[in-house]
Amino acid sequence: MAGPRTADRRKAVLAAVGVAALGYAGLSAALAFDRATTNDPGAAARVPEPFRQQALASESKALLLAGKAGQIGPLAEALVRRDPLGPQAAGLLGTARLAQGDAGGAANAFRASAKLGWRDAATQVYWLQIALAAGDLNRAGTRFGAIARQWPEAPAIDQLSARFEGDPRGQMLIAQQIASGANWARAYAQPQPGQPLDRLAGRATVLIAAAGLGSKLGCDAIAPMVVSLAQTQAALASQLWSSQCPRAAAPGLVNDASFEQTGEAGGKTPFDWQFPGNGALLADVVSASFGQHVLRASSTAATLVPLTMQRIVLAPGTYRLTWREAATGPARPSRIAASLSCRPERVLANPLNGAVDGGRGIADLTHGGACEAPLLQLWLAPGAGEVSIDEIALTRR
Repeated sequence: MAGPRTADRRKAVLAAVGVAALGYAGLSAALAFDRATTNDPGAAARVPEPFRQQALASESKALLLAGKAGQIGPLAEALVRRDPLGPQAAGLLGTARLAQGDAGGAANAFRASAKLGWRDAATQVYWLQIALAAGDLNRAGTRFGAIARQWPEAPAIDQLSARFEGDPRGQMLIAQQIASGANWARAYAQPQPGQPLDRLAGRATVLIAAAGLGSKLGCDAIAPMVVSLAQTQAALASQLWSSQCPRAAAPGLVNDASFEQTGEAGGKTPFDWQFPGNGALLADVVSASFGQHVLRASSTAATLVPLTMQRIVLAPGTYRLTWREAATGPARPSRIAASLSCRPERVLANPLNGAVDGGRGIADLTHGGACEAPLLQLWLAPGAGEVSIDEIALTRR
């Protein structure tokens, strides 16, 4: 009589093989077949009997993708008889056995398929799930890497990676594969439609770990995930951005303080300079006489207008903002005002006018802690002439 531990293991294996069938369907949907019957499964029935090998595979996969895995048994058996050395034949037979509840028969079929070279999606997924059920995370990680390498764009990759992202050991396994140059890394970094934000957070943690191992995918590759994550987990999004984007500042620091990268960055994330624009405002980044860049602006508005902004991860407290400022026209107080707020609206931001001392502007700001990454906003006050600013810094007081 089987003990409780054996029964628990049997339940885990049965659960795993059920997921394997689903994973196979997701992977198969992304595979490209080189036969006409694959593009037109209905044509399979018209193929002459001696040439029905590919037709049998096509019919089987069409049923599988239609959610009728239990009906592919006879087709898979016929395919095995015709093509005993074909890995997809044994894999389809294993999938059929899973659908029929025959765990032993499925294991035998998938074992035979694995011996033929690990070229079948169902076989890879099956043994990944078996490894997870047995608690063998290293072996499961090896199988995941093989699946992702062969089918980097497959929808099921997202489903399978979730089995690792909730465990620190699993996160590190994926991070190590990315750091070793995995061809699926950029696809892995793209958020999926409808992906839960907790899943996105687990994936971000993997990519941060990969950066720590020396693998930086770059600003363009990581920007979509940063933008998605910033909506609810700004601190984690900022950490991901600074870890994977070489030009990004560390969390808590002003990014691109002298507008050297603004043209290249193009405001890809909330942690870059954003320019909200205003009909009364003229603003652009130009080269200064000393070879650096400055933000130059003028305004015809009668009130303060927003000039530029970026989100910065900050702890609650008081901060001093400083900047270098040059202005045309008669001497006057600073035309730059500044604010730290969770929302951009002026009534909520309550911008404070800065003062100029020796060519440097100064404004003392407070962050109450209502959000992880408040908006640092610079505003331009009314007045004649142009203002040029750069060398922006924010320090805790």
